[in-house]
Amino acid sequence: MGGADIYAAEWIQRPIACYVTSKLAHSQAKGVAQSMLRTIAVVGLVIVALGVVAVVGGLISRQKPILSLKDADLADAWLSEAILPNADLSEATLRYADLRDANLRRTNLRGADLREADLKGVDLSGADLRETNLSGATGLTNEELDQQAASLEGVTMPNGQKYEEWLKDKKAQGKDEKNE
Repeated sequence: MGGADIYAAEWIQRPIACYVTSKLAHSQAKGVAQSMLRTIAVVGLVIVALGVVAVVGGLISRQKPILSLKDADLADAWLSEAILPNADLSEATLRYADLRDANLRRTNLRGADLREADLKGVDLSGADLRETNLSGATGLTNEELDQQAASLEGVTMPNGQKYEEWLKDKKAQGKDEKNE
């Protein structure tokens, strides 16, 4: 395997390994066997896909991804430094997830649950966060979210306030400062 192939394999294996580690560390006996079978099937799909596709970033980041994490339960997952640009994480549960320094550029996080997630250093440039719940998330300010994300429509911000309310308060505060 060339350098690009090794990088592609690591790029895919990291989130899967994080998912498996999270599930084993945080799940009860109920459902573990089912979860492991699903994980084995996903790993098998990734191995087959890696043998067919030798394009770095081609498995999760294509317009129509081979591997979608839509509706995935990644609560408590360790995804620090994960590289998932253009991934489909819509409706995913990422509550309490460690997403420090993750690359989530242009990722679809629409409707995802990111409550209490650690977002320090995460790159959300161009990400779709519509209807996402970020209550209690740490590591990013409301201003940083506003600058990075493509859309924050209907988002519950880290302070628990809806994005639209936060914008109104921000504009009102700006007017008050100009009048002083």
